[in-house]
Amino acid sequence: MGDVILKVGSMTVDNVPALQEQVGKFRAGNSVAVSIWRDGAERTLDVKLRGKDGTTKVAAAKPSDAGLVLGAEVAPASADELKALKIESGVKVKSINGGRLRSSGIREGFIITRIDQQLVRTPEDIAKILEQKKGGVLIEGIYPNGVKAYYGLGI
Repeated sequence: MGDVILKVGSMTVDNVPALQEQVGKFRAGNSVAVSIWRDGAERTLDVKLRGKDGTTKVAAAKPSDAGLVLGAEVAPASADELKALKIESGVKVKSINGGRLRSSGIREGFIITRIDQQLVRTPEDIAKILEQKKGGVLIEGIYPNGVKAYYGLGI
């Protein structure tokens, strides 16, 4: 039987989505302590993360990467949704796959209208805004029931 991952950093992980969420908080090139169960004992290893290409270089977000950056499937809000909510533009969160949006508390159906006070019209806008950010951002938006919400998101 192989190793069992117990913690990423200081956070306990007990299923695959929790593991993905914790790893998603780091970038290629970061080192992170990973606690594993191996041969009947807990061990902690320092792991240097690599990107999809196998290197430690951080890849810049491409306009088509908005969903990957957020860990969600996003699409422009429909004209009917915009009209009903009396907003001029926004990008709807269609589904959340784990990662940054899930950990921030954003739910499916949320329409992102601004990130750090910059207007969001398309999924490409999200990627462009986020690729220039470090640390955290403020995401503003509205739910289909008209409730406005604000979320802090670590990048």
